[in-house]
Amino acid sequence: PRENVKLKRYTYRIRYRNKITNAQEPPICNSGINTIRHVMYDTPDIWICPWSLDEHLMKKACDALTGTFDFTAFVHRSERKKKSKDYNNVIQLQKFSFVKRTLDGDDIENDDDDENENGTAKNDEKQSSTVRTVKFTLEAKGFRRYMVRNLIGFVIDISRGVKSLSDIPIALNVSKEEEEEGYATQQQLMIDAAPANGLCLAKVIYHTEIV
Repeated sequence: PRENVKLKRYTYRIRYRNKITNAQEPPICNSGINTIRHVMYDTPDIWICPWSLDEHLMKKACDALTGTFDFTAFVHRSERKKKSKDYNNVIQLQKFSFVKRTLDGDDIENDDDDENENGTAKNDEKQSSTVRTVKFTLEAKGFRRYMVRNLIGFVIDISRGVKSLSDIPIALNVSKEEEEEGYATQQQLMIDAAPANGLCLAKVIYHTEIV
């Protein structure tokens, strides 16, 4: 039963080409999602992202969204209308992290030393515009409808540069009046959901289980 749930774990898989600040863009023949597909091994449960992404901004965004916040702007409109003493959109997101792998499946360490003061990746001899496969992991006692996809989409928009880290506090700041009305707020309009095909409910832990 839902009331006995202790933890839900969602995963989301994505493949992209990592963005290097001031790096020379690859030639057009080496660009686009067709160059990062793994035709023989790809399964339908992965989003082939059409944009190059800054991994350091991605990590900072995930860290900033981890914790207890009012995620009203990240849920479906119908969920925003459900208001009761025992049902609200203040949720403790216990984990929002990701693991990087090369196209061949080798793990890649998250190295915070390889970034500039503004949080973007350094452009040095150790960096290259290579293909990454990432699996995000999100854990909480419960999630609202569209919440995981909206969180992933928001992080991707930050990583590709159309949103900034400074937008995170704005997205988490929904006024009480707007929340009670349940209409599309300025914050909610900032957020675009990631496609459904990368999403997976990986595990549900109940209070009677041993983790």
